[in-house]
Amino acid sequence: MKIDSTDNFVVESSKSGSVVGGESSNNMLGYDDDLDSGFTQQKDLHELLKKNSNMEFFTGVGQQFDSAIGFRRTVSAYCLKNGFKVQYIKNCKERLTVRCAIDSCPFRIHASCKLKQLDQLFVKNIQLNHTCGGGFRSLGSPTINSDLVKSLIFNQIRDEPKRKTKDIIKSFRRDYDVELSYYFAYKGKKLAMNDIYGDEKKSYNELVWYLKALERNNPNSYSSMDVDS
Repeated sequence: MKIDSTDNFVVESSKSGSVVGGESSNNMLGYDDDLDSGFTQQKDLHELLKKNSNMEFFTGVGQQFDSAIGFRRTVSAYCLKNGFKVQYIKNCKERLTVRCAIDSCPFRIHASCKLKQLDQLFVKNIQLNHTCGGGFRSLGSPTINSDLVKSLIFNQIRDEPKRKTKDIIKSFRRDYDVELSYYFAYKGKKLAMNDIYGDEKKSYNELVWYLKALERNNPNSYSSMDVDS
């Protein structure tokens, strides 16, 4: 068995376009250790972000989301299209509160689960008006994160795993009028590939366990693994 572990991705260090605080800032981006609950809202986000779309991201009190992840992605899509930056002040599976990054601005959305519906979130309080004077959308440095990119390209990567990073950048320019950086295009594809096929390094490590299991369950058998460094 010969394993080729060559990684075809090329990492670029540019982080232009990251949301307030950068991609590693948990309180700004809304990341936690949740398992991804799927991509049921991917199509809706695609429609919301289209250049000429007049659809509303948030419709008012009672609006339902399939998970905390779905809520965060909708917030990220809203920020991308409208140019605002936000901050999470409550951020867990059952309760989320997001506000404008400018303290004096009244923009605020609070969503939480109902007692007997812990798998879904509902908007309980919402104030969509901005008084901060923000909302200037920079096409060259959009407010975006790699999780949103992943959710938007997930179906594309599943259907076309060898889709090139430059083609992802072109599709964002064409569909959303967004100049996506190479970093976020690469990172979004990497995350999508991991969700679809599993982590590449972990998969190779499991081969060692697999060969030992073969020998253990098949006495007098022999197995070997050659790795191309």
